[in-house]
Amino acid sequence: MYRLELNYISRDGGKKGRKRDAAKQGHGFSATAAAAYRSGSIVTDCRTGELHDYRRKHRVGHTEIVLPPGAPSWASYREALWNAVEAAEVRKDARLAHELIVALPHGLVKEQEIEMVRDLAQSVAYRHGLPVDYAIHGDDAKTWDGSAKGVVGCHAHL
Repeated sequence: MYRLELNYISRDGGKKGRKRDAAKQGHGFSATAAAAYRSGSIVTDCRTGELHDYRRKHRVGHTEIVLPPGAPSWASYREALWNAVEAAEVRKDARLAHELIVALPHGLVKEQEIEMVRDLAQSVAYRHGLPVDYAIHGDDAKTWDGSAKGVVGCHAHL
């Protein structure tokens, strides 16, 4: 099965329906909250003082930040990176980040999945000169109607 989804994270929630989706997922409209949710970690939003703790989130297999050449070393720390993004954008409807969601081929071992996603992240980082924060998640075993899927694989958020 193939899946490539392009989204963005913005303070106003983006297109219609995004506000409802973000509220349901519990990460509101900030880059720090979205990064914590996708990585299954803790990130404090220095702008609002809110602590986003998603350490109990299941199915997060691997997370990493890939930096372009010449990037400052502090950008390899998730909290510092995403708070810098929040500080750089001042508009109330600012588009803070772009997200790619990619399905990974079934049958790969974990190391192959990590290598594949890291290569993709490096090509994006080098081509566009941007840091890429990625997380590999296991798919939910249930379909939208609650039935069990035949094959459960992995996908990556970049």
